[in-house]
Parts: sequence; structure tokens; C-alpha cells
Amino acid sequence: MDANDGSDVDLAGRLARGDRTALGEAFDRHAAAVTRYAWAVAASPAAAAEAVQDTFVALWDRATALRLATDSLLPWLLVTCRDHARDASEPFAPARGAAEHLRWLRDDLTALSAADRGIVERCLVDGASYTEAADALDLTPVPVVPGSRAARRTGRTRTGTGGGAR
Repeated sequence: MDANDGSDVDLAGRLARGDRTALGEAFDRHAAAVTRYAWAVAASPAAAAEAVQDTFVALWDRATALRLATDSLLPWLLVTCRDHARDASEPFAPARGAAEHLRWLRDDLTALSAADRGIVERCLVDGASYTEAADALDLTPVPVVPGSRAARRTGRTRTGTGGGAR
């Protein structure tokens, strides 16, 4: 994969190397979908805004340890947003409406690969973690930065895929 191809894997690698412009690009690319999801699940507009902010702060803070199971950051970001909305002090939206929450993301989800849609469904509808969803789909989350400590430990350095939310 070309280092400047503009993919989410490229963005994640740049984030892991401390490139602040990559965070802005990830935000520009995915903030609308993350915000729509936050509005669907958060207890209030303020909680939704906080969940979105915390999601992108988490992306920056966890970039060096990020492991993606597919080429898209969006499933990881949506799961992280769910976790932040759930952790908020205000009540979290009821789980029985989880599938309904995704209707706000219909166009975004249609653009994802089948594997990414599977991760989103297992995480946001069924309540699985990112890693559990990847395991259920027989996907292996790998570090976004080949040669990282985690990649050396597992022996996996696949380029083009890489880590996940909780």
C-alpha cells in the first residue's frame, strides 16, 4: 500500500507516528458518521458532543497501540463512541433500540466492506467488543504500524489491515 494513498490504514499509521494532520483528516473523513451515531445513542446533545470528542481523543491517545481488523477506522470509531456514550454519567440509550440507532448511518454502512459491516453489527447491535466481533468473523486485528512490539510478538505484520476499540 502506498504510504500516501489516503486510506484509513495510512491515516492510522501516520497517527501512530504522531502526525497531527492525520487526526484532522480522520476527523474530516469520519466525524459526521460518528456524530450521527452519538446523537442516536447518547442521552443528551451535550453527551453526544462529549462522546464524539472523546472518541477522537481516544484515537489520538491509542494510535500507537491501534489494531485494526479491516482497512477502515469507522467501525473502531463507532465502537469507541458507543463505549464513551455508555461510560457517560447520563443514562445510555436502551440496547433494544440498537439496530434502530444504525438507521442514521445507513449510507455510511453501505459504503463499508462486508467485514466492516459485520464488525459494526456485532458490536453495535449485539454488544460485542471490537476484538470479539473480529474473532467471530475470523478476522485478525493487527497493528497498524508494521514492526511494532505487538507485531513482533505475534509475528503478524500484514499491511493494509490493522486494531480496535475495546
